[in-house]
Amino acid sequence: MHAPNRLAHTGARVMTAGVIGALLWPSAPLAALAATNPVTPHTTADTAALGSGYPDTVTAASPQPPKLSMDEAQKIVESAIPIPDGYVLQSRSYNDAPATGQPPTYNFTYQSAMPAPGRVISVSVDANTGLVVNFNQPPQQDHFVYPVPVSADKAQAIAEEWAHKLYPNRVGQVKVQPLQANYGSLQGATSYTYDFERIVGGIPAPFDGFSITIGQNGELLGVRSHWTDAAFPDAGKAVPKTQADEIYRNALQLHLEYQQIYRPDGPATSALLYVSTPSSFLGWPGDNFSNQRIGGWPVIDAVSGKIIDAAGNPVAVQPYQTPKPLVPGGPTLPVMPPKVNWSQQAALDFARQALGIQASDRLQSVNQWQPQEGQTTWNFTWQTADGQVVSATVDATYGLLTQFNQYSSSPEDQKAQKSVSQAQITDAVNAFVKRVFARNTGAIAVLPMPVQKSADPSLQTDYQVVQLVHGIPDQARSGSLHVDPQTGRIQSFWMNSPVADDGANLPDPSQAIPVAKAQQVWVTQRPLSLVYLLTQPAIVASKTGQATGSSGSSAQPRVVLVYTPLADTTSNDLFNAVTGQFEPPQTPVPYTGPLRDLDGVAGADQIRLLVSRQLIPVDADGNVHPSQNLTNGAFVKLLVDALGYQYRYDAAAAATNEAMQVLAKVPKTSPQYQEIAVAYELGWLPQGQPFDPDATLTRGFAATLLARALGYGPLLAHPDLFQLKASDAADIGDSQFAAAALSVSLGLLPLQSDRFNAGGPVRLSDAAIAVVQAATLMQTPGGVRPL
Repeated sequence: MHAPNRLAHTGARVMTAGVIGALLWPSAPLAALAATNPVTPHTTADTAALGSGYPDTVTAASPQPPKLSMDEAQKIVESAIPIPDGYVLQSRSYNDAPATGQPPTYNFTYQSAMPAPGRVISVSVDANTGLVVNFNQPPQQDHFVYPVPVSADKAQAIAEEWAHKLYPNRVGQVKVQPLQANYGSLQGATSYTYDFERIVGGIPAPFDGFSITIGQNGELLGVRSHWTDAAFPDAGKAVPKTQADEIYRNALQLHLEYQQIYRPDGPATSALLYVSTPSSFLGWPGDNFSNQRIGGWPVIDAVSGKIIDAAGNPVAVQPYQTPKPLVPGGPTLPVMPPKVNWSQQAALDFARQALGIQASDRLQSVNQWQPQEGQTTWNFTWQTADGQVVSATVDATYGLLTQFNQYSSSPEDQKAQKSVSQAQITDAVNAFVKRVFARNTGAIAVLPMPVQKSADPSLQTDYQVVQLVHGIPDQARSGSLHVDPQTGRIQSFWMNSPVADDGANLPDPSQAIPVAKAQQVWVTQRPLSLVYLLTQPAIVASKTGQATGSSGSSAQPRVVLVYTPLADTTSNDLFNAVTGQFEPPQTPVPYTGPLRDLDGVAGADQIRLLVSRQLIPVDADGNVHPSQNLTNGAFVKLLVDALGYQYRYDAAAAATNEAMQVLAKVPKTSPQYQEIAVAYELGWLPQGQPFDPDATLTRGFAATLLARALGYGPLLAHPDLFQLKASDAADIGDSQFAAAALSVSLGLLPLQSDRFNAGGPVRLSDAAIAVVQAATLMQTPGGVRPL
């Protein structure tokens, strides 16, 4: 033990800084829409007419010249948006076609010389109206600070002021949307993005409007605008909602499937779901009106009453066909196949037989690896006698082919054109699957898959291979297969490798609610809304390889009035057939209600911040229980997540003998496992001894973790460099004294009635204060702390 009077810790300073922030636009409809219409500039050397002394770039001349000159546009920019002192104009350019259906723009770039060289401000304005189309500037502070100088409410008021200033004639035609939660770690500067969505005749038009981003100091950080002049259909011509609802119900074609549900706080589990027949259509073609806030299938043209795709073309609803096994009555394996534990030679023999490898084909390479504990795979590569390179991966634990690829080693052979019929392709696929799944042909189905940009659209060349359980597709045990349309050969194959999960306990179909009831719940919880959408024919054309307009050219986007379910952030699109409800989203919904047990609690504001970032859970009654004592595991998870280190999890590092010794008491299924593994990798945890996640956290251990997280680890072995004015300083052991002194001096763990109380518990409220202060003190995520 030591006396409280120690040598002063002199010369040690914590540099308060944060992540170098970049303006990150949220997945807002209008913000993302620009990404779906890439800029395609056309440059020309004709810059003389714009002579100004600045580097100018001009695109090919538009059919009509812009109404504003470049100099006039620059004056508008510099009067509308004050350019800070120290920034100088670096470049100017004119773009006559920034995106389909959008106006020509003038683009200006300013770069800072002092005091922070290299910072850039970019502005684009409509070349005809002078309205800002896009604006970005770096924040005044690029690191996390607490408390945040400007609250969300104040930021919204500032954003609305900018909306009136920048878009005085449009601000009356938009509605500000609720602020999207800024959840996650406490890295980087805080910013607030407000979406102002266009409303036409009371009907949302989510593709149009503008977004405004305000920084944590109240500064304007970004503006993005999208506003179409296309005609809007008359809402009075929409078919009745009851008629649309009937179309909706008929289009769903609900059927049963087994799928895995991924949860943020634990491993994936398999469940029996009702899914809609066109589920594959949602990602093809055109991503089904991507980035326009719709919630999935179907999109019903409200004027014609027909279901349409993203190009606005009618889509026929195909009745669901129950998949049949490749060989009805054929052999079947259990859902979780028995282990065979093949040797290298047994795996090689299976691959040769399943793939038709001949004795004359030369084995080029062999290697082994373990994708997970207790599971072995072998990779083989052959050079065939006819010039093909064949590679295969065999799961030797369960005796299954999980991957196969075949291609010609000669480019000339790849160019060879052959005539292959659909019947030949079908025969080749069936023969291949029968060889590969010879022990399970009675439970394997082969289903056609839609493709993008097929080399020969008249041929079906892509298939899903899926295992049937109780006659129902199990997507966790599925894969895909592709046939070369020129040669008729199987070109690639991939299949999920079995994992030891709950596959043997999949719910029996008899436990599912009736399909009629599921349909009613579905349409009730995902009701149709009347909205305007903007078609995306260019995206459809890019994915299908087919022009959608007349004369072989891509059609122009047009506004359509539709009935469609809107996106729901409170759940995902997985409808549990047993519970009769949609599953909660994979990313938890931020709690936005009142926190009922924080009155008079020290650290209440820090708790609110951590709750808003989804770092602290809230119970069903709106309580966080600030007086609860934290466990070691709960604190490590909170600290790792708040400082942004959770993404550093490395399964291979956690599987080393040293790591496994430390993690021996932490179940791999625990929601804290990955963060504890990260803390070990970062050197925060004691080496060579098991970490107990369920033990009550002590203030001494919390101080040690915080000190190591802030980069003070090397100093913890030198307690004599520190002094701590606490009445119980003499009772603190050498191993924790330096950490205790640091935590008090840095405001992480203040004294309690003049005592540090190293062996005492850490309440949630104490941890919230410590973690937020640690995030404030961090200079860079993952960086060594300067002294």
